[in-house]
Amino acid sequence: MQNLQYNPWLIHLMTHLLASDRYSPVNVVLSRGGNPFPDVPPKFIKADLYRYKFTRLGSGNKNWWIRNNQQAYSPIFELKSPQLKSIFRQMEWKMPKIVPIRS
Repeated sequence: MQNLQYNPWLIHLMTHLLASDRYSPVNVVLSRGGNPFPDVPPKFIKADLYRYKFTRLGSGNKNWWIRNNQQAYSPIFELKSPQLKSIFRQMEWKMPKIVPIRS
């Protein structure tokens, strides 16, 4: 499995989830399909790598698959993270603006 360096789209997605910018393309799509953070964006985010195996028919297991955690796929990011800002500079992306959520 490739590491996070080869999947910059994931860092971009994670950052937009942290920013909760309602006008970003990520959140426009999520608003249609069900945003997992509709009220308050997460403060931290990370990705883990899992290996999935289908269970065998007739094994008596009611689950369709078994998953095993393999490793952390990304470090824990927060929007103010210097590491995250550095990645955005290297990729020449604009950091999303933090939009306060109105209650």
